[in-house]
Amino acid sequence: MRSSIALCSAAACLCATACSEPEPEWPDQFGYATSAQFLTVNAGSELGATTGADAIASRLFPGVFVHGPEGQFIPSRDFATASVVDVPGVAGPAPFYSGEGSVPDAPAGSVIDYVIAQGARYSDDVEVTCDDFLLAFTAGVMKETFHSAVPLMHQVDHVDCAPGAKQFRLFFKPGLGSRWRELFSPGTVMPSHVVAQAVGWDSQQLVDALDRRDPDELASVAEAYGAAFRLDAPEGVSIPSSGPFMIESRTPEGALILVRNEAYPGDPAELDKIYMWPAGADVAELAANNDLEIADLVGSGFPAWVDRDDPKNRFDVQSVEGDLNEVLALGNAGVFASNAARRAFASCVDPVAVAAASSKVAGVEVAPMGLRLTTADDPINDNLSDIAQAHITADVAGAEVLRDATVRIGYVGPDPRKAAMVQAIAASCAQAGVTVVDVSDQASYPSDVIRTSDASDYGFGAAQSEDPAAQWSQSWSVSEVIDGAADALLVAIDPYYSYPTSNATVSDVESLRAEEQRLWSTVPTVPLSVQPRTLVFDRRVANVVAHTALAGIGWNMDRWAQAQEGEKK
Repeated sequence: MRSSIALCSAAACLCATACSEPEPEWPDQFGYATSAQFLTVNAGSELGATTGADAIASRLFPGVFVHGPEGQFIPSRDFATASVVDVPGVAGPAPFYSGEGSVPDAPAGSVIDYVIAQGARYSDDVEVTCDDFLLAFTAGVMKETFHSAVPLMHQVDHVDCAPGAKQFRLFFKPGLGSRWRELFSPGTVMPSHVVAQAVGWDSQQLVDALDRRDPDELASVAEAYGAAFRLDAPEGVSIPSSGPFMIESRTPEGALILVRNEAYPGDPAELDKIYMWPAGADVAELAANNDLEIADLVGSGFPAWVDRDDPKNRFDVQSVEGDLNEVLALGNAGVFASNAARRAFASCVDPVAVAAASSKVAGVEVAPMGLRLTTADDPINDNLSDIAQAHITADVAGAEVLRDATVRIGYVGPDPRKAAMVQAIAASCAQAGVTVVDVSDQASYPSDVIRTSDASDYGFGAAQSEDPAAQWSQSWSVSEVIDGAADALLVAIDPYYSYPTSNATVSDVESLRAEEQRLWSTVPTVPLSVQPRTLVFDRRVANVVAHTALAGIGWNMDRWAQAQEGEKK
């Protein structure tokens, strides 16, 4: 979703109302409702990746780049800067990207230098160092140990980090590096000192162990990586932040109270406090009590609590196709142990019917998807339409090899819309003799899917790639089948951060075509449809800009402010 639906940039984006009565007072509790489940702020964990942690963490834990609403990558210079080394492997520093002008694509097999901003520190006054980035990398590549979900980390060979240093160097695997801006995204660089304290180590001990990548040695570190950033700890929430906001506390009703982080070296947040509400909050009651200003809702149509005909209505609403693609992430063991089996299953899935089922429940029309590496509204899709069209309708005959098979699909539930999507898949695949079972009561996360331990793709299918260069086994482990309660997971993913066997970017049509065709051969995922989103915002709030990728509309919530007279009408 691009600028055509930008919600608010001063007066130009504010809708007129014939309002003669005084509007409500500016709220005592500025409310922001989301569809996230508020279980963790660690967006790099599989729990965070599947429960919307990005929406919470994006302005608590900045990334090196921020994925903006126009699809651009905006450098976070108050946090860290990154640059491509001119000649891979050369000694000495490279000239760092200044942030001016366009950022060049890195050559394949790239080496990237990072410099952490001198003022970058956490709200507990501990400096941000390369230890934090090394933890993010190691957790990402050791996903079975850390239960992580950072697919693109599998493109990285190693990270050179001296304990406590403010700069480090990253080395991509051969043939890779074009997607370097997507590394260390918001919500994935967590405070390593919190993890080190939990296991009783100092910085040197932690870095040494992370470098060795021994699963047994790192077992306690992995446990802390998952537990230390949870939001449901009985002792309450106390997590240091590196961004413009920090968590002050959690209310008995479940809201997170975010306050301005005075240790942040960049521009301070405009609002001093935001009440952030999880999925399931009574948004109608919040709105009626003047305690809701912004809402970003998944799978929800025009809200009944907004009366557009009421002259005192203060809300604008946009129901849109989002930037996330909903897919079936397939395992690469069991029923899906071969490329042929995964291709056969994809043949019996009818994305048109699945999109229709999603649209009916959501009240938002969404399109079927036949591509993996782009968002639905990317103009480059016109050059890939033949590939997409070949895969958005079912081909029952193509699924014959799977006749009499049973496919188990999980997702984070209960979710009536996703249940309807699975029912649509079951209906089309039944025509090919394939039984599809909804196992969302047993399987919600990537680790619940049957797979091999060396599968590096988000869809767990990379190990069966027909491209030898993409078959990356982890040298520190032996591949084995890991059983699971599901064969596939229904998830929403951002194409920019997925599919680590791909080195294609949206600036290169030919590489995109080749990668889309390869991915339809290996089928790590089955594209289904676009995620439906409904964005609601109070006209009294300035600087709200629509965004429907991982961070959601809160991607720039540190810029939200009370609109001045003349900015609203």
